[in-house]
Amino acid sequence: MPRQTGKRSSWPLYIAIILLFLAIGLEISLLYKERAKAVVIDTPNRQAILSGVSNPGRLIVYSFNGHGYDRDIIETGYTLVHTVIEGDARNDGKDRIYVGVSNSYFRQPYGCEVIEYEKADGEWVKSVVERVGDVRCKDLTIGDADNDKKNELILGTHGEGLVNVYKWDSKGNKWIAQNIGRNWIGKIDAERGTNHRIARENLTYDAIDQTAVHKVKVGDADNDGKNELIATESSSLAYVSGPQISFVNVYKWNGTGWLVQTIREDKGFQHRSILIEDVDEDGKNDVVIGTSNGKLIMIKKSGDSWNESLIDNETLEKNMKGVDYGYLYNTANKSILLATGFPHAMVYSFDWNGQAFEKKIIANISSIMSNVVLDLSYNAMEAMLGDVNADGKNEIVVAGFGQTSTMGWEATPFGFLLVYSPEDAEWKPVLLDTYSVLGMDLGNV
Repeated sequence: MPRQTGKRSSWPLYIAIILLFLAIGLEISLLYKERAKAVVIDTPNRQAILSGVSNPGRLIVYSFNGHGYDRDIIETGYTLVHTVIEGDARNDGKDRIYVGVSNSYFRQPYGCEVIEYEKADGEWVKSVVERVGDVRCKDLTIGDADNDKKNELILGTHGEGLVNVYKWDSKGNKWIAQNIGRNWIGKIDAERGTNHRIARENLTYDAIDQTAVHKVKVGDADNDGKNELIATESSSLAYVSGPQISFVNVYKWNGTGWLVQTIREDKGFQHRSILIEDVDEDGKNDVVIGTSNGKLIMIKKSGDSWNESLIDNETLEKNMKGVDYGYLYNTANKSILLATGFPHAMVYSFDWNGQAFEKKIIANISSIMSNVVLDLSYNAMEAMLGDVNADGKNEIVVAGFGQTSTMGWEATPFGFLLVYSPEDAEWKPVLLDTYSVLGMDLGNV
């Protein structure tokens, strides 16, 4: 990413916006303090919202207390929290929270870090999984990627573009890191005689900025009964000297090493989100990919080939980032949930009718946020389904950020965290906070 010189030119407007957001934050904070006396509902199905907030970098845990949401705020010490995931990565039956943090190009220390948080005796205990040398620790997931019946923690980064697999060594009481992917775009450039690396004079410090791993996901993508690791990898977000190049790669463990297969390649945009589910209800998993140019694509393994079909070609929005699959309408049928970005941040559902996907509009986030702050373009980074208010029904939780032409996605402190609840055939929104959110998960901590 180039230096941020000249990025923040409209200071009077931003100061006014910041003051407005601070006032809203104070109002929300007072509301939470009022509600803190409420009795917490005792239900094992209640899920907490784990929000990765930026500028400054915080992990905020939202827990329903019977009337509203209590907040547990954890300061990470970094500027940006890129990703949040909860799960049993140590394979000891206990869920912990993992975050990927960095200061990007804004301040030292440079390089990113993967941090683990565990709650013990009412306090959050922090430990470092790895101090990673890349620019951004962009995405984390947890799953059994190598089919050894144990979970691994998997990381994808921006910069050099690392794909790392972390295994917990219970005997040695340490994490063992294995790098299985490094600078995919650098390899493509070497093969094709191209150059997508960002020049040193355009960077704040001496770093490799060539490959962006946007998402990593574990699942049985090819329906062989074994899990694979899928990563969406593209040229750097800062590359503007030509069209972006982007790949969907499948990493498969063969018992002795990792094999990599590209199942989709394109240019002019990035492949962003990944979903591995049987969305067309034929008994076989599909790979659903959201792109930065408004497409939602379904890819299915058939014999030795991968076939694709278009689920949606969005005309209003660009970024198809937040995607989930589950019981959206609390019926017997599952739906695809999609939250988009730029400029509005729309929320849609897609239901398979046996022949095609039926699209429904659920919400326009910008219409809600326009009452909070003007002149921002909104991007949803995460969208998830879960029962977060203990009513026995799934809510939609959507989080993201707002930016302007002179204040980009890393610099902005503004954003949204919204919970939509089903009421009388409508989705009723509750705005929990107006921080910039780059990563989110629903958990049980």
